[in-house]
Amino acid sequence: MVKKKKLTPLQNLIITSFPSNTDFNHFILPPKSFFYTDILMSFAKVEANLLYIQEDELKPEFQKRLCFFSRTTDPLFIVIQLKVSPIGSEPMINDLKEIRKDKAIKKVDNWIKICFAKHQKLFVTVIDGLPKPSNPYLDFSGINKLTVYRSRINGDQIIPLIKGYFASEDLNLQFFT
Repeated sequence: MVKKKKLTPLQNLIITSFPSNTDFNHFILPPKSFFYTDILMSFAKVEANLLYIQEDELKPEFQKRLCFFSRTTDPLFIVIQLKVSPIGSEPMINDLKEIRKDKAIKKVDNWIKICFAKHQKLFVTVIDGLPKPSNPYLDFSGINKLTVYRSRINGDQIIPLIKGYFASEDLNLQFFT
């Protein structure tokens, strides 16, 4: 008998991440039905939030401030960027990147248990290095407007990635306060 490994909430979210908004595609609308058209239009205006967090920011005091995002029902994307290693530097520990990634996941996992246990539309991605438009980390299909929260230091590194998905009038760029 094979014993199944118990998954953490973060691993569960990554494996069973909320499907891109396909549910509303299954509506069959009678012609000239204003009520159903209004319902469909409300689905068409899906807004989401994206939190772009640097590895260094994963501290308890910062995490407490971010708990306020658990009150929203909009889809919430959390992108955590691991610290960029200087070019040419070789870590003395073989699996340093994996260790740092696991540590970041554990911090976020704890944060999710505290703040986001009931959030249904949560996507978490941990990236190593700078975000690149050529490496799509997130699926924004079905989302028309995005509010991006980032830090003032190095927070603009996420902008090239999201500019490929949204027009500037559909982006609301904010700094963490």
